Formats: sequence, C-alpha cells, structure tokens
Amino acid sequence: MNILLTLILKMQMNTKQLENTIISYKLNNISIRRFSLIEPALDITSDFNLKNLNLAFNLSYAILKEQNIFQTQLTVVNNYMLNNRIIKLIELALVCDFEIKNLSSFIQMANEKFILPDDLLTTLVGITYSTARGIIFSKTQGSFLNQFILPVIDSKALIQSTMNKNM
Repeated sequence: MNILLTLILKMQMNTKQLENTIISYKLNNISIRRFSLIEPALDITSDFNLKNLNLAFNLSYAILKEQNIFQTQLTVVNNYMLNNRIIKLIELALVCDFEIKNLSSFIQMANEKFILPDDLLTTLVGITYSTARGIIFSKTQGSFLNQFILPVIDSKALIQSTMNKNM
C-alpha cells in the first residue's frame, strides 16, 4: 500500500519571501537491522529500580539523491545498571527509507553535510521514532520489559541532542 503524504512548509526562497511549498513523501521501507532482548533475571526483576534504567539514542541520516531517498537510522538502547555493571536489556537498530519527490530541490548539500527544511526533518524523525516505539512494544510482548514503553518525546529535542553529540 503506497500512501503519499504531503507536508506544506514555509521555506525561505531566493527572493527572501516566504512561500508555501508542497513536499510529497512516503515511507518506502522499514528495516530492522538489529534487535536484541535480554530478559532480566530474578536478580533484576525482584528489586527493579527505575533509576538504574538508562535509555540512549543514536540518530543518523543517509541520502540517496539519485533515488530521491532520505534515510533515517535510529538506534535505541535500554541499559540497566546492576552492581556497577551495565546490562544491555534492549537494542534496536532501525532504518526508515523515505522517498521524497524532487529531493534535490529541498536539500542543500556541502561536504557530507546537508540542510533539509526543519519541519520535514522533524516529521521524518518523528515517524522513525514512533516506528521504533511500536516495534519495541510489539517485540517485548510477554516480557518483563514490556511495561517500560518508550516515552513520547519531542523529535526536535532528539535531533538537537544527536547533533550536539556529533559536534
């Protein structure tokens, strides 16, 4: 099923005027590159301390300009600290491919860096993160870890925190 989504953005044009621009895109592919789940043993579940649970993200991007594909790559790791040891309970590495009509007209590239309209990037990262939330919830059914649903977050904050780590 191909659902074409349209996002109307205000973009700064060469004339320095704000004009409405229509950006059409669709989620083309979802790929789980890695998923691991370590079901916690009784030593963790019997005295589980939420303060010892640590959630980490890594977000990166790839562009296949000739194919009009923009990829978001998200890794989510849920670690638990027990007796000064870090135990990786969940890891998900996810790639979402978005086909963006006329991608080259919306993206500016220079030296392996790119500029994409903020609202578009925020939307694509939000879709990717929501997809990760659903996958983790689904794959932890029947597990002790299923009760720890990934929180709803601001996509802009996720983008910003990842940019700060990579600078």
